[in-house]
Amino acid sequence: AGASDAGRRLASETAEAVFTAQSDLEAGREFYKDVKGRMAAIGRDPEHMKILPACFVVVGETVEEAREKRARLDGLVDYANAI
Repeated sequence: AGASDAGRRLASETAEAVFTAQSDLEAGREFYKDVKGRMAAIGRDPEHMKILPACFVVVGETVEEAREKRARLDGLVDYANAI
């Protein structure tokens, strides 16, 4: 959520956590202020949602499985093009 006004509204109304990426620190601060402010405006406690900027989560049955999945994903990236 967060790429649009509707996404921010949905996040403020229902989310417990929001994965987001902003262009710089100031944009991140504005996103945080906006979404948390919307929560307070509708009566939700802003502390009940976590905002996770640029968080990349890999899940596995074990830590080792998650690391193997991450290695496979990393192997699919052409870093010369990704940069």
